[in-house]
Amino acid sequence: MKYILGIDLGTTAIKTAVFDETGKEHGSKTIEYTLLTPRPGWAELEVETYVDTFIAASHQAMERAGITADQIDSIGMSAQGETTIFLDENFQPLRPAIVWMDIRATKESEYIEETFGQSEIQKHTGQPGMDAIWPAGKLLWLRKNEPDVFNKTCKFVQLKGYFSYLLTGVMACEDSILCTTMYWDINTRKYWPEMMELLGITEDRLPIVLKQGEAVGKISEEGAKRFGFSENTILNIGALDQACGALGVGNVRPGTFSDSTGSNLSTVAVVDRLTLDPSMQMPCFASAIPGKYMLHAFSSGGMIEI
Repeated sequence: MKYILGIDLGTTAIKTAVFDETGKEHGSKTIEYTLLTPRPGWAELEVETYVDTFIAASHQAMERAGITADQIDSIGMSAQGETTIFLDENFQPLRPAIVWMDIRATKESEYIEETFGQSEIQKHTGQPGMDAIWPAGKLLWLRKNEPDVFNKTCKFVQLKGYFSYLLTGVMACEDSILCTTMYWDINTRKYWPEMMELLGITEDRLPIVLKQGEAVGKISEEGAKRFGFSENTILNIGALDQACGALGVGNVRPGTFSDSTGSNLSTVAVVDRLTLDPSMQMPCFASAIPGKYMLHAFSSGGMIEI
């Protein structure tokens, strides 16, 4: 019997579960962590906390399932969007991760929207305007307020891209999680040059892009030693958490919608083609299924912004 290890990189916890080839769950584990809030509107977490929690939750799920690491055929990841990590030339974190709900970049977000205009932003990203939680604003804030960190950053990457690198040596991402970075063009499925120019970044400082659900590759020797996995295990890049959640409950075709309540309240409806709301209210994302999209409304759920 082959097994799959599913890992969700959540806002306040990492959740892991072991499934067999039929989809039956054999064991799971959730381990929580506490976000750092050094100032009002800020939310951060030490990058090593994510790594330690990832390792602990994975192995405890395997223990509960009664299997060993060499029985895991593949690992799939879902993750929160927007949370950004800043890596130096040796791919070591330069500062704590800035978590998605962090709103320090309000002024920078407003500046970006004033520069491009709401309709131009929507046309390129599918998002109806800027928000302080989007990574583009965070990068511009870092450039203005922590220029040494910004200049030393070799890679700007979200959580899955970082774990992709740690596990396989390949720093990869996929476009369902890139949709709200605001430097990703949902039409071309490539990075948006004009936004990158405004932010002062280049494509070589960003991860390579795979299709949702595509295999990154096998676990590297270094990754196997650090995480306790087998080098024969394949890492799947997965998709955005809400995209994976919709897929998991069978929301795969137009006419269906699904709800999810966690740190935010989300509603997802899958559509066959890129759909931009003329009223500038409903965001459009790439879905977990390559070639399909999702109308994805969301608001604060089990969290409080101070």
